[in-house]
Amino acid sequence: MSDVIKLENISKSFVNGAGQSLEVLKDVSLKVQQGETLSIMGPSGCGKSTLLNIIGTLDDFDEGALEITDQKVTSKNVDEYADLRLSTIGFVFQKHHLMPQLTALENVLLPTLKSKIPNAEKRANELFESVGLGDRKNHHPGQLSGGECQRVALCRALINSPKVLLADEPTGALDEESANQLTELLLKLNKDENLTLVTVTHSKELANRMSTIYELKNGVLDKK
Repeated sequence: MSDVIKLENISKSFVNGAGQSLEVLKDVSLKVQQGETLSIMGPSGCGKSTLLNIIGTLDDFDEGALEITDQKVTSKNVDEYADLRLSTIGFVFQKHHLMPQLTALENVLLPTLKSKIPNAEKRANELFESVGLGDRKNHHPGQLSGGECQRVALCRALINSPKVLLADEPTGALDEESANQLTELLLKLNKDENLTLVTVTHSKELANRMSTIYELKNGVLDKK
């Protein structure tokens, strides 16, 4: 199996309010194969979300090398990778970020306005059925529960059939039952669509369901 994500010696620093440079990632290397599931754990503020955003080409990095599906990503030109994100990477965050004035279906179809994938609405309907929301697609976010909104956000992340799904604390704002339902959905989609799944989480329950667990601490990423 081929690597869909490859990081080599990635480093990233921020300057704090006192003008001090803080290194949050130190020579981080990681390889993830197509269809693999993994979780990144670590204390709050350790750089987990920063690492996920670098993998998703949303943040730049100071040093190192990054490849997504064999495409080299350069730190100085991360803004140029919108098409790569649209076609290859899906994102799910702790907050669903749905547009309140749009229906669930309209929210899911938003990414297709640029990608113009064929049969987009058919794909959306299939996703709604797969997450158990076939009868809720014409409801607005304000009419849905938190767990339902997160499932809509998951459908939106998958509408363009990405190879990689990046999930940042996807169950963090959910109750235990909704969190368990979302975890089962993520694993089902991983199998059904051969989806590579990378999660950042504080939840041991979610992390333990992944095939591989990493810990980020003091800027260093280690396999547990």
